Amino acid sequence: MKLVFNSGEKMEVEIAFSSFQYNDEVAYQGVIHDISQRKKLLERNVLLSRAMEQSPVSIVITNSEATIEYVNPAYERSTGYTFEELIGRNQNILKSGHHPSEFYAQMWEQLKNGKIWQGEIKNRTKNGNILWESMSISPIFNTQGALEHFVGVKEDITAKMQTLEELRIAKEKAEESDRLKSAFLATMSHELRTPLNQIIGFSGIIPQMTDDDSIIEFASQINKSGNDLLALIEDIFQMSMVEKTPVVLRRNEVKIKDILHQLKIYLEELLVESGKTDEIRLDYSIQESLIERSIITDKPKLIQALLQIIKNAVKFTHKGVISLQFELTPSRILNISIKDTGIGIPAEKLNYIFDFFRQGDESLTRTYGGVGIGLALSKKIAEAMNARIHVTTRENVGSEFTFELPLDENSLL
Repeated sequence: MKLVFNSGEKMEVEIAFSSFQYNDEVAYQGVIHDISQRKKLLERNVLLSRAMEQSPVSIVITNSEATIEYVNPAYERSTGYTFEELIGRNQNILKSGHHPSEFYAQMWEQLKNGKIWQGEIKNRTKNGNILWESMSISPIFNTQGALEHFVGVKEDITAKMQTLEELRIAKEKAEESDRLKSAFLATMSHELRTPLNQIIGFSGIIPQMTDDDSIIEFASQINKSGNDLLALIEDIFQMSMVEKTPVVLRRNEVKIKDILHQLKIYLEELLVESGKTDEIRLDYSIQESLIERSIITDKPKLIQALLQIIKNAVKFTHKGVISLQFELTPSRILNISIKDTGIGIPAEKLNYIFDFFRQGDESLTRTYGGVGIGLALSKKIAEAMNARIHVTTRENVGSEFTFELPLDENSLL
C-alpha cells in the first residue's frame, strides 16, 4: 500500500499485523517495511523484460560456457528455432562452418578477458539458410568479479551482405569487361594500323610516280583520309587506356625550350597536313628567363595533353594566327597557352567540352570530325599533374587554352 506523510511525501510500504497476549489481553502489533526501492527495481525489471521481448534485434543470454539461458522472440524469428529448442543448447548450434577456428578462438580470448567483442558472423538457420549477423557480445560479471553470463545482441544483415556480394561480382565482371575491351582495342589498333600504314605510305608516293592530276588528287584524298582514320584509331586506343585507369607519371628533367621545339614541329606538321599553310600564320614566344631553364615533369604526357589542344586549334581555325606561348607567373605556375583565331566555343558548351565523347558541335550534320576524346584526355593528364586547363573563348573570334602547371621548388631547375 502507499502511505502519504503530512509533508506530502509518498512511500510504498508493506504492512504485517500479528496478535499476542499481553497482561491477559489480546494485543496487536504491526510492522511497516519501506518497499519503495524494491518496487522500483521490480518495475524496472518488468520494463527491461518488455523491451527485450519487443526488441526488433535478436538478444541471447548464455552462461559462462555459452549455454543458452534466454532468447527473445526476434532471435526465434531470425534463426527458425523455438525458445524450447534453444534453451540448454550451446550457442554454436548456429555455426555455419564458414569461419576458421582461429576466428572463434580470438573471440573467446577477448570475451574471457572482460572485453566486448563486435563483428560479423556467418551463421545458419534451422532450415539451413545462410544468416549473416552483426553481433555484439558483452561479458557479465557478478559482485565478486567472476564471469557469469554473456549477452549477445545481433542484427540480421543477410540482405546487406548479399547486396555487397552482388556488387563485388558485378565489379569483377566490369573489370574483366574493361580488360577484355582494352585487349580488343589494342588488338584492333594493331590490326588496323598495319593496312592503314600501307595505304598511307603508298598513297603518299603515288604523286611522285605520275603526272596525271586526277590520280594525284585521288591519292592525296586517300592519304588524308588514311591519316584521319589513323588519328581516330590512336585517340580511341588512348581513351581506352586512360578512361577508367589512373594516369601514371614518369617525371624526368627536361628543358622548357625542348618542349616548345617539339610542339612547334607537331604544329607545323599538322598545319601542312591540313592544307592551311597559306591561311594561318604561326607565332611562338617564350619568356626569356625560361629559355635555359629545366623542369621536372613527364614530358611525353605533357606533350600529349598539349597536342590534343593544338590539334583542335588547327582543326577549328581557317585563317588568322595560332600562337604558342610559355610564361612563368610570380606564383611559380608555368602557363603554356595555345591561342587561335578560330570559330570559338559557345558559352553553354564550356561545361562539358572536357567530358569524353562531348563536343562543341554534336549535331548530325557536323562540319568537323572527331569523336570528343582529345580534350577529355588532356584534362585527365592535367589532373594527374595537379595542373588545370583554363579556357577563354568567343564565338567567331577565337579561343585560348592555357595549361597551368604548378611548379614547386624541386620542379623548376
